[in-house]
Amino acid sequence: MGIDKQTDGCLCRCDGRMLRYMAGVRRQDGRSSSEVAEMCGVDDLSVKLRQRRLRWLEHVKRAERGVLVEVGEVRVGGQQPEEKPWKKWEECVMEDMNLLGVEEHVAQDRQMWKAIIACPAPS
Repeated sequence: MGIDKQTDGCLCRCDGRMLRYMAGVRRQDGRSSSEVAEMCGVDDLSVKLRQRRLRWLEHVKRAERGVLVEVGEVRVGGQQPEEKPWKKWEECVMEDMNLLGVEEHVAQDRQMWKAIIACPAPS
């Protein structure tokens, strides 16, 4: 199950509030969330989540047929309306790869893959 845009936005806002609190910066001080994050020396949460998903994809693609490969095939139970099915992990990963402009077969080359996923997305 992946993270939708609404949940991602909620997590990023919460992260921003916590950073402001820890840094002692208020909204009235006129600093943007990206300035506060840079001041604290942390990356954007959505960038970190994308890097972790793509890092996991590398493990899945390089693994022999077994547990890691079968993880992508697991169906999550529970009640979800048919008009809005749950977002799958593969869909999130495909969006991440499209954002960075890379293809799955690149995951076979460890050094290149690490360099690609280490960079934040182009604006």
